[in-house]
Amino acid sequence: MFYYLAHFEGKTDVLGDVYWRAPFGDAVGILDLRTIPQQESETAIGYGVFAYKERKNISDSIFLGNSIDVLENKTELETIYGIFQAITVKEFLWEILTVKSDPTGQTAPKPLRQNKNGDVNLFLAGERIKTEKTNSAHTDRAVSVFREDYKINKALHPLDTLQRWTGATMLKYYGRMNDELSRNLLPSEYSNDGWRTPQTTINDNFNRADDATGLGTSSDGDWSWANVSDILKIVSNRYRSDRGFTDHLQL
Repeated sequence: MFYYLAHFEGKTDVLGDVYWRAPFGDAVGILDLRTIPQQESETAIGYGVFAYKERKNISDSIFLGNSIDVLENKTELETIYGIFQAITVKEFLWEILTVKSDPTGQTAPKPLRQNKNGDVNLFLAGERIKTEKTNSAHTDRAVSVFREDYKINKALHPLDTLQRWTGATMLKYYGRMNDELSRNLLPSEYSNDGWRTPQTTINDNFNRADDATGLGTSSDGDWSWANVSDILKIVSNRYRSDRGFTDHLQL
C-alpha cells in the first residue's frame, strides 16, 4: 500500500454539482483531515490521507511511505501540522485526530470518538490500524464535540429530537442515562434541556431514483424524510449533503 497526504480533487456529479474525491478516484482508503471551513470551500484546500495499491504521481502531495508502520518526509509534514511525536503513518494520523484535533472542527479536524464498547478506533483502507481503550482525554474531546454540535443543532431541531440525541449520547459514552449525566453532558447554557430514551434505529440504503429536492420515501416504504435545514438529495443511489456522499445512513 502507498500512502499520500494530498488535496482532494473536485469533480462534477450527474446533477452538475461539484463534490470532492481522492486524486485519480481510485484510492482504496481515505481519511479526511480538513477543517469544516476547508470542506465547505469551493477550492481545494486542506488535506486528506489517501491509500493506493500502486505508486502515484499526485501534484503537491507528500509521500508518507508504503507501510502504516513507517513515516517518510516527516519534516515536510511538520511545515503543515507543526512538531509532532509520531514516527509512523498510523501514529501520525492518530495524533492529528486526537491531541491535535479541534472539537469545533474550525481549526483542525474533529477528534476520533469512542464506540459503544468503549474503544477508540482508527480505520484506513477497511482495516483497523490502531485502537485504544477510552480514557478521560478521549471522553473529554468527545463531550466537547457533542456540546459544540448541540449548540448548532439547537436552532434547527425540536426539543424532543435533541433530547433523544442526548439520551443516545449518554448511552454511548457512559453506558447509562440519568438527569445528572444529562446536565453534565449538555452545554452549560442548555443544561436543563433534559433527555429522552432514544428511539428505534432507522436504516436507509437510498436504493431508488435520483432526487434533487429531497431524500423521499425510505427503502422499506414505511416513512419519508423531511428537510429541516439544508436541501438533501439522492445521486446514483447515494445520499448527498454539503459534506459529501454516503451510500448508507443510520439514525
